[in-house]
Amino acid sequence: TRLAERVDREAGKADSTIKKALIASVVATVVTTGAAGGLVIYGDKVLPTEEASGGTLLPTSGEITDAADENAAVAPALAASAVAGSSADAQALFEEAGRLLGSEDAEGAELLRQAANLGHAEAAFQLAQLYEQGQAGLPADPREARRWTERAAQGGETTAMHNLGLFFFEGKGGPRDQTRAAEWFQRAAERGLIDSQYNLGRLYEQGYGVSADPVRAYQWYLVAAAAGDDEARADAERLAPSIPTDRRRAAERAARDFKPTPDAGKDEGRSTLASR
Repeated sequence: TRLAERVDREAGKADSTIKKALIASVVATVVTTGAAGGLVIYGDKVLPTEEASGGTLLPTSGEITDAADENAAVAPALAASAVAGSSADAQALFEEAGRLLGSEDAEGAELLRQAANLGHAEAAFQLAQLYEQGQAGLPADPREARRWTERAAQGGETTAMHNLGLFFFEGKGGPRDQTRAAEWFQRAAERGLIDSQYNLGRLYEQGYGVSADPVRAYQWYLVAAAAGDDEARADAERLAPSIPTDRRRAAERAARDFKPTPDAGKDEGRSTLASR
């Protein structure tokens, strides 16, 4: 079941909400370790972020003392290096977090937070999953999860954009806002996420968060269908006869010309849902 079933039901229920029927490609993942040092978090969705003041703040340079002992714990050393604020430091924190979480060490969650506070979008994304699932010593907290997802989305994490759209649509962990849901689906759709392309088609068809527009709905269904989504193909075929021939052909040309833009929606604030 995807957003389609719930959208159809909601048409007759003014106060109902659409559940998270599709969670993009964030399936349960597992922390892996090795020479490359990877990180996979258990969880099936991503949630919005928080401002730096809401998380654990890194110490200031005056609060940090150099570790004299070569065998000092890795985490404090990484925290000290993070003051530089460089992407390399954030990546180091992120990789160390993966190692710790792979060893079931809850300190990994704190390093994820530090990396996220330095702007590491994937760290924010995975920290959100920990809050969603209540893992690695963190409480299950939809609001925290939603805030960290938003940070990940604003930092350019495509699946976080999609999942943030789902949270706005449903209103879990914060206010419900179908307009913002559509905006985040659009950003992820423009970056090539098929489920967001499909969802955007449904929203345009039903008029949730956007003005109902069967031509745009048809176009986004075609884009998702071209990427291999059978349900989108079926919906495009269903909608096609209701669209005037000239507008239908224009939508088909636009769908054929569609190319994902990897940086769409990153650090841009709220989208204007520009037409294609």
